[in-house]
Amino acid sequence: MSTEKIDFEKLWADFSDAETPEKQGKIFSNNPELFSIDGISAGIQYLTELMSDDDLHNDIFKQLNKDEREALNYFRRILPSLQKNPQLMTAGIPVNSIPSQFRSDIISAINPLGYYYAGIRKEESLKDLEKAIAIWEQILNHPEFLIADEKFRCWVLWVTGSIYQIRFNTTGILNDLDHALLLWKATIKQVHNHPSDLPRYLGALGAGLIRRYEVSENFSDLENGIEHLQKAASILPEHSLEKSRILNNLGAAVSARYRETQNVSDLENSIDIWQKLVELTPESWPTFPTRLANLGESLLQHYDITKKPESLGQSISYLQKSTELIPDKSSEKPRLLWILAISLKHRYSLTKKVSDLQGSLNAFKKSAQMGLQYDLESALNSSCGWLDWIFDRQEWAGIAQPYDYLHKAGTRLLQNQSIRKHQESWLRKMQGYAAQAGYAFAQENRLKKAVVALERGSAQLLSLALRHVENYIDSLGKYEFEFDEIVAATQSTLLIYIVTTRRGGKALIVNEKGKVNQVELADLTAVDLGYTLDGLAEPPSGYLGAYFDWRENPKDTTACTQWFNALEETTAWLWEVVMEPLIQIIPKKTKVTLIPIGLLGLLPLHAAWTEDNNTPTGKRYALDELTISYAPNARSLTEARKVAHRVTADRMLAVDEPKPVTNDKGEALPLPSSEYEVQTVVANFAQPQIFKHEAATRQAILDALANCTVLHFSCHGSANLEKPLESALIMANNESLTVKDFLDLRLNGVRLATLSACETGIPGIELPDEVVNLPAGLLQAGVAGVVASLWSVSDMSTALLMTKFYQNVTTLWQEQGTQASIAPALQKAQCWLRDATKQELQEWANQLSLSPAQRMQFMVLFNTMPERPFSSPFYWAAFCAIGQ
Repeated sequence: MSTEKIDFEKLWADFSDAETPEKQGKIFSNNPELFSIDGISAGIQYLTELMSDDDLHNDIFKQLNKDEREALNYFRRILPSLQKNPQLMTAGIPVNSIPSQFRSDIISAINPLGYYYAGIRKEESLKDLEKAIAIWEQILNHPEFLIADEKFRCWVLWVTGSIYQIRFNTTGILNDLDHALLLWKATIKQVHNHPSDLPRYLGALGAGLIRRYEVSENFSDLENGIEHLQKAASILPEHSLEKSRILNNLGAAVSARYRETQNVSDLENSIDIWQKLVELTPESWPTFPTRLANLGESLLQHYDITKKPESLGQSISYLQKSTELIPDKSSEKPRLLWILAISLKHRYSLTKKVSDLQGSLNAFKKSAQMGLQYDLESALNSSCGWLDWIFDRQEWAGIAQPYDYLHKAGTRLLQNQSIRKHQESWLRKMQGYAAQAGYAFAQENRLKKAVVALERGSAQLLSLALRHVENYIDSLGKYEFEFDEIVAATQSTLLIYIVTTRRGGKALIVNEKGKVNQVELADLTAVDLGYTLDGLAEPPSGYLGAYFDWRENPKDTTACTQWFNALEETTAWLWEVVMEPLIQIIPKKTKVTLIPIGLLGLLPLHAAWTEDNNTPTGKRYALDELTISYAPNARSLTEARKVAHRVTADRMLAVDEPKPVTNDKGEALPLPSSEYEVQTVVANFAQPQIFKHEAATRQAILDALANCTVLHFSCHGSANLEKPLESALIMANNESLTVKDFLDLRLNGVRLATLSACETGIPGIELPDEVVNLPAGLLQAGVAGVVASLWSVSDMSTALLMTKFYQNVTTLWQEQGTQASIAPALQKAQCWLRDATKQELQEWANQLSLSPAQRMQFMVLFNTMPERPFSSPFYWAAFCAIGQ
């Protein structure tokens, strides 16, 4: 622990006696201790004298640089409060209460706190925070800390939490906020002999919970935060300084709750709180601008309800004044500018005044610029709002700048997080914006930029993980780097990005020469896609609604008919709005890799159809015209191809009907065709490893994965659309082998993983751009190609399809090598199953190595079937090939 003593009196005297502005500036820059708790204390008398002499003040003030002027202006504003409340200089504890062995370390460690509250930001501020955090942690871990005075211990815990929150405010590192909350909880637990300090600590914890809610949208954080703030406010006396801070945060909390519940009383309560605070807060106080802005934000919400122009006018007036009062380098300014931009945007919609339009755009831009330095969250929010408005106005040429800010802020926020949950919190705010940027770039015929934007916005976490594997994470932020990478992924295939927006859709086709063509998909709007899916409405309707209803009532003939009809109608729509325009310009049988953006990934594009009397089924499908595979993005396809080139498909692991597996009612869920399926599949491989029934436990499979290069799962599966990391293959004893399990793996290399189960390819709807599902998890784990399903599949048809697929793929690999794509083999099997008559199926089954019981089972089954038993897309189209 450092024990060096600093002579602050001499430093301030040196500053006063300095002969030139340069020497004065050097004293400030070389001695940041002047802004520490003891430094401010020592300078109070000097500052009082300085500010009382206008001539002296003006002469010296003109000689200072911008940072120094802002610092002195800050001191001048807070000087009356400091003189009346000297404990404010030390963040609430007298200097003489700090144990001597910690004194000098705390002085150096609290500097960033002083800079933060003074509104000072420098390039090295993050480094200062790192040093400060290290010192505070040393203090917490020092043996003498545990026996120090209770008041001091609580104060250290509180301030350390504040330092972590400061870094979170700048970088968006959610781990820091979580750590701050833990420290504040520990503080509250340790307050016994000084109950007067409890409100401060309750207030810190409550405000921190509200802050986490703003990112994570976890409603329990909001409710708990309000509870702590209300408790703190109830303890404090009226008109106390601490109570005003608590009420300010409580106003923000109830305003946030209004946005969740639409309970107008919460909004009115927040307006009332902030009106009183603004009336009670002198303009000279540093908290006045943010309180004024909070009132302005609540009035903006009030305008959204009432549409009263006076509420909007007051909101803008308060926000403009607050942004004028607060220093440019304050961490609060980006957020205030963002809210001002939204208010001016609303007024422009009423007035159509160019001044409001320009004022809003300028505020968005300035907020984004400043936010990249001081507040990444505000930079992201402002960039999103800015891009939204330009997109709505169809000013395509202006899209590049907000998207660039959005990408930079979003990338830094993602890279700053250490766990996936925190990355997802930020990604939630970014959904759909890459699609808008890509669409806008394409409208301007800037097609390479459009493709790069879509690639960047698709499966970012997957790309981030794959880059970590390749050890070049720093390349993520390079704007032009990725187009060459995209072109590299087009070996023997066209890449087709398909995107939908509220203005319409686009398909961007990239060939191996780096040429990009666009296809207008005017009828593929986000509204039409939502109407087609509509699975989240109550009561359910549309494609997903019909599917969910059938899945819940599989024996209900009406539900079954509605699901089959919805599948037919949706795939017919997909032909009209997506696949037909592509098929018209792409040569027949061309290999294409589709990258559907967002919720399009829920739909079987390969099963899009049109009427054709010259086919066995009377319908012609997209997979009759093109050889179709899928990929989350180009990056994943490139990595999958690398695995396919170095891995030999010679060691199979097969899972055969794990038991026991039951539904929610405790009923067994048999797979009567699983034994036949696995038996015929493993016949294509020497010395397969089979886990059957009770042996197919989750841990047994995880332990065996590293030694196999082909994986086949014949089991049950389930998709969790709202929590896709919990989507799973169901192993013995109802154990789940989840997306998260696969994300945590790094395999030596697997050529093929076939998920012959229900719903194994459905992506989540919470982060649709991220394509969070089992195939993506397997690609990240080191699998080259995945076969997965988009709905709950038929046991018998799946067994037949898989048998034919493995016959096809092993033949293909014998002829072309295991690097050959799995898509043609699957597509050939699907067309065969779709078109086969029951007589053809019987003749084919007779050629298989089946037991007498299995032959009899097939004979009876085929005799009871229609002429073409599996012609419906339900039986053959659920499965798709992902990767190589």
